[in-house]
Amino acid sequence: MSNCASTLRYGLTACLLLLIVFSCQQPARVSKIQKVQRFADSIAQADSLPGISIAYMFSDQTPQTIVSGFADTEDQLPMESGMLLLSGSIGKTYVAALVLRFYELGLINLNKPVKEYLLDEKWYDSLPNAATITPVHLLQHTSGLERYEFKKAVWDSISLRPEKEWTVAERMTLLVHDAPLNAAGEAFSYSDANYILLGALLERISGRDYYALVADSILQPMHLHETMPSDRQEITGLVSAYTAFSGQFQIPVKVADNQKLCFNPQMEWTGGGMANTPSDLCRWAQKLYGGKYLSDSTLNLMIHPATFETGISDSASYGMGCIIWKPGTTEVSYGHTGFFPGFRSIIRYYPQHKLAIAFQTNTDKLPPEASLAKYTGHIKQLILDEIPL
Repeated sequence: MSNCASTLRYGLTACLLLLIVFSCQQPARVSKIQKVQRFADSIAQADSLPGISIAYMFSDQTPQTIVSGFADTEDQLPMESGMLLLSGSIGKTYVAALVLRFYELGLINLNKPVKEYLLDEKWYDSLPNAATITPVHLLQHTSGLERYEFKKAVWDSISLRPEKEWTVAERMTLLVHDAPLNAAGEAFSYSDANYILLGALLERISGRDYYALVADSILQPMHLHETMPSDRQEITGLVSAYTAFSGQFQIPVKVADNQKLCFNPQMEWTGGGMANTPSDLCRWAQKLYGGKYLSDSTLNLMIHPATFETGISDSASYGMGCIIWKPGTTEVSYGHTGFFPGFRSIIRYYPQHKLAIAFQTNTDKLPPEASLAKYTGHIKQLILDEIPL
């Protein structure tokens, strides 16, 4: 028995040694989070991004968050999950969802002239295409209205009064002398003015403040507790941010510092108007594009691409408050990009994988060859093991 036990002991030891040697020869399995972390670290350095916050989420699972770089480069404050970044035009997804919910309830006729909803607004009749614009045109950016947010008068006014709160009339009257970019419904021309009018429409029909409406109808029932209005200069939890458009917009390079913006972001309102974490953006994408907020037929209206060339990067199409990448293919995805001075964001939902990915950075400067869609496309491939690390 002694010899047998000794032989067995030596045999087990030899097997253990072989297993150790074999395992040392195999590459350690890299988790999805590790893959995305390495990618985030690499592009933060290669593309000179001060900080990055990324989240991804499969249906009915908890979002996974990855951060890299700094929330404040001067103070060497690391980016952390839970910190807020302005998401720019991604805010249009909430506006479009509310308009389409009102449509479901029979409160909005998408093809009725907008002027019939805003009869007592004296400024409205002076707008280009005022008589022919419908909610569909506003949702699809086919109204022919110019971009008020890039008017020099806006930034001159902000330079004089950074704390200024803008009314709908003040924004829209900047456009009254413009010729229309196109006849309503005949071409795509992206403009925040479209969504400012939709905000006015929502407030007129509901009789409520837009932010109260979006909180009660979307943020609270959808449990989006890391999303808040960007309607004031001081936003608790906001990261610092850096713009490449300091001269154009007459603002400091460090556009946000110590949780305070150098001007009132309320000027954006329903053209964007939200601060988020990427985790909450993923939650919202799962709810919206996963069919938990709108009926299937109404969601199909949102994600159906209009027939016009958009000029959006990566050859994307546009629906109703929704960018559509690779429409008509098995790799179609839905979402939106966002720009606000000092911030860039994107949210994408891949229906075939029930996967949402959000990417945010606290700079608006990207290298010429880079794009938010390319970043998220690469992240998707890493998560699904479609490419090696």
